[in-house]
Amino acid sequence: MIKLGARGSRWVAAGTGVRAAAPRVRPVDTTGAGDAFNGGFLYGLLRGRTRRDCLRIGNFVGARSTLAAGGVASLPRRRELPS
Repeated sequence: MIKLGARGSRWVAAGTGVRAAAPRVRPVDTTGAGDAFNGGFLYGLLRGRTRRDCLRIGNFVGARSTLAAGGVASLPRRRELPS
């Protein structure tokens, strides 16, 4: 898994790669965005989602974490995650 910031993320395994675009946001504070991505990614992975979905969820959570100072205030709730 490679985090590409505003360009999204990529999962590379066994010679194949999957990419997912990042949501466009106006970041306020990027503190914790990488950790937030990891949490979203693992949420998808542990629920058996596809590789692309895991990246999409990670990108979404990471991007949302940047919308307020501190990295936690703007984290999404489970019901707000991409389906």
